[in-house]
Amino acid sequence: EVIDPQMTSKLTTTLSQMYRQLSLSSRHQSDISNQQFGKLLDFGGQPIYHITHRAFMSANCIYTLVFNITKSIHDQVETRDGSFLHMTYLETMQEWLTSIVGSYESQKTITATINNAISTYSLPIVILVASYGDYFETQQQRLDKFNEFEKSLLDNLPNFRQNICSSKIIFNCNSQDKSDATKEDRLQCCIKLHNIIKEFVRSMPFMNTEDGIPTRWYIIATILHLADDDQDQNVFAKIKNLLSTTINKIMKLEDTRKIIMECGLFEDDDELHDMLLYLHDIGELIYCEMNKHDGIIITDLRWFLIILRDIIPLDDTNITNGEMISEYQKLKATGKMSIKFLDYILNNQKVTVTKVDRANIKQLFEHHDILCQIESGSGENLEYFVPYLLNPQIKPSDLAKFNVSSKIYIGYKDNKIDYIPDGIFYCLLTWCMKEWNHPKVQIYHQCVKYYLKKYRHYLIITKEKSHISIQYCYQKFNKSQQHCIDAVEESIYVHRPHEKIIKKLSTITTQKLPHFKGIDCQFYVKCVECDKFTQVESHSDQGCQVECQQCDFLADNPSVEDWMLYKKKSLSTGRNSQESSQNIEESCQNIEEIPGVPPPSSKDLSQYFFTIADGIGTTWTQLAARLDPKINVNTIKANHPLVFDQAMEFLKTWMNKHHATASLDQLTSALYDIGCQNIAKSLKNESYHDVKLNQAATSAINCLII
Repeated sequence: EVIDPQMTSKLTTTLSQMYRQLSLSSRHQSDISNQQFGKLLDFGGQPIYHITHRAFMSANCIYTLVFNITKSIHDQVETRDGSFLHMTYLETMQEWLTSIVGSYESQKTITATINNAISTYSLPIVILVASYGDYFETQQQRLDKFNEFEKSLLDNLPNFRQNICSSKIIFNCNSQDKSDATKEDRLQCCIKLHNIIKEFVRSMPFMNTEDGIPTRWYIIATILHLADDDQDQNVFAKIKNLLSTTINKIMKLEDTRKIIMECGLFEDDDELHDMLLYLHDIGELIYCEMNKHDGIIITDLRWFLIILRDIIPLDDTNITNGEMISEYQKLKATGKMSIKFLDYILNNQKVTVTKVDRANIKQLFEHHDILCQIESGSGENLEYFVPYLLNPQIKPSDLAKFNVSSKIYIGYKDNKIDYIPDGIFYCLLTWCMKEWNHPKVQIYHQCVKYYLKKYRHYLIITKEKSHISIQYCYQKFNKSQQHCIDAVEESIYVHRPHEKIIKKLSTITTQKLPHFKGIDCQFYVKCVECDKFTQVESHSDQGCQVECQQCDFLADNPSVEDWMLYKKKSLSTGRNSQESSQNIEESCQNIEEIPGVPPPSSKDLSQYFFTIADGIGTTWTQLAARLDPKINVNTIKANHPLVFDQAMEFLKTWMNKHHATASLDQLTSALYDIGCQNIAKSLKNESYHDVKLNQAATSAINCLII
């Protein structure tokens, strides 16, 4: 680009004045004390903020992970208002540590002296700090609780041992305690934490380069901060007035490059990239690299955080417009944000947001999968896909009117990543939204139901801690709608959406968690015998049979069959078997019932579970109370968001527990007791249906022999 030489001359003179001022200031600081400064960012611990953390993370950051010393690691997380999250403290720690450690690609280690002991740590560093020490009387009690929590954490998450620094720092959090002794205790805790951080900073490789950090990088950072309205009107302000390019609080990479070129401080694109990464690492700005030649830079973090907190609100406290309160309630109920609500938030900021700022913010949010446009219209009808904002109490809809496949699961090979972070899961959901973008998308707590209009079926994707489950369901078509069933078969067997999902999860993991690059995703199914996860091979000579890696049980697996992993399945004879066997039933109508036929054994009971789960709805908990009140229904609910799956899981658990005595009579009797007579009658009809079919088949063979 052509730069005005006269302007460059003025800028050079002004920059020389700035450099002298910075040098004098630096010498003055060193005369006072050997101080070091850093930026502290407090990440919101609420789950709805997990998706936003990626924009701020850096491998060269030092993280402090604070835990409540009064809680067990397996307790549900309690918020400040006394409510409970749908996560335990262990799951929260897994969320944080997998995201933090996963963001660092290198396997570098550093050596540091912490608490008078020399230790080796893997990057990034996570310092463990405790809170609420005031709940215990003695220091020894506090240390015992700290050690207990730390041991549970490391036992459950051994892969992160090398990253965690145990500080033994325990803060008093009683805001009413203002005694001198408590003030001194807090001060000593702060000093100890500062010293640990300082020791790690001195050992960080990016702070100890052979050539040092160029002074002009700091000058460039100062220039980029001139967008801040609070800057002093001195020599720095003169530069702002001399530049032809406006310095904004959020800018494109090309505008940043132009400003640096005008100041005569530009070397090349590689050096610019290194500088922006460094300034991002030390918290001077946010650098979002879109690709090698495109990116977004946020020069004012405070300004951006104000906007971020308003766009992702915890409640409607700051919303005064009646229509927008209604839009907020709709957002919490559906997981969809209207363009009206987004524009309202951006137009009613306490800080200035220009039209250009707005466009850059939206691009940044879309890049980090914080927003995803739904193709449901334009103008005021435009909506954004924001599943993380959904009220966690929203439960999946009943699937009783659908034919539902068995679940297939996606996890990481050999369980090398034993927890899928929200940030990864929501990125996957956003990709699926782009792939199968349709306004009929239905969003539930950590579960999304996509509509594949062309193939007349839904895909249900659910996060289940260490795995992601996928199901498909479709309307119960009649014979005249065979073409619709053919479309579902074509989708699953030919276009294979499950394989697209597993490939995309691998790609997202490589991009967002480069530390785990090279770890493949794998299909899993649940063993029909022990109900534990087992890997599914990409090719098999055993048809739909799967040998469990846990219990060695070999059997046909309904998930392998439904998802047609190895061979095509005719759905016409699957879930819709009632219609396809109608002619056979009619031919059996005159066959007398066989007296004295014994009821099915417990091994055969599983064939009736679909009928029960399909019709019982939430009443399955009453059935559980009748059959075995000791089975924990809350655990089943927590692990299975869909009511159908909850009922199926209970029935499997009950049969496994009582396999020696379980009978159809027990099931039907319990169903009558809870008012589900129709289901009970249906089971009795089914129990003799198979006998009739067998007798009809035998008669047919005899006729052929004759």
